[in-house]
Amino acid sequence: LHFSQREEAEKRHFSGYCWPETAKIVDVPRDGISSRRVEEEIRAINPDGIAVMGCGIIQKNVLKLSGNIVNAHQGLSPYYRGSGTNFWPFFNEEPEYVGMTAHYIDPGVDTGEIIAHGRPEISIGDTLHDIGCNTIKVSAEIISRIFTLLEERPVSGIAQWSEGKEYTRKDFTIAAVDKVQQLIETGLISRYLNRKKEHKTSVR
Repeated sequence: LHFSQREEAEKRHFSGYCWPETAKIVDVPRDGISSRRVEEEIRAINPDGIAVMGCGIIQKNVLKLSGNIVNAHQGLSPYYRGSGTNFWPFFNEEPEYVGMTAHYIDPGVDTGEIIAHGRPEISIGDTLHDIGCNTIKVSAEIISRIFTLLEERPVSGIAQWSEGKEYTRKDFTIAAVDKVQQLIETGLISRYLNRKKEHKTSVR
C-alpha cells in the first residue's frame, strides 16, 4: 500500500514532465552506474558538470571524469543519512528535517561538501508522498541554480559537521510504515505547522 500510494503521488505530480527530445537516455542495470559503458558515454560528452540523483554509489572511474559532480541527495545531511532519509524524520516526529542536500560527490557515501539545503513547503492535507514529490521539485530547482552559478564561477561547499542519524533498508519495516501513517492520520502535520507558527511568533 505504501509503495502504490507513492506511485499514485508521482503520477499526480510528474505526469506532465518528460525528457527533452534531444536527451540521450542510456538504460543500465541497478548496479551499472559506474560501468564501462556509462564511463564511455560520459567521456564522449566531456561534460563541465554532472547532476546526480538516486543512482547508488558512483565509483572512482566515473568520479574522475568531472570536477563538478553534484548530488541531489534526498534528505538533510548530515542530520539524516543512509536509506529513507525523508521517511525517518516523520517516524521521529521531526518534519523540519525533511528536505534535500546538494553536495559534491566524493568517494564516501553522502559525505561530500555541502553546497545547499532545500526544504519543501508542507501544508495541511499533504500526504507523506506529496511531500516527497515536492522535495524532488525543490531538488530540481536548486540543482539548476547551482549549475547556472558553476557556469560563471567555482562554487565552494562546506564540510559536513556531524554524523547525524543513520538508517538502513533493514530498518524500514511494516511496523515503521504503520507508525508513520498513524502519526500523520492523528495530526503530525498540523502539530508541526503549529510549532512552526509559534516559533515565528516568538522570535519577532
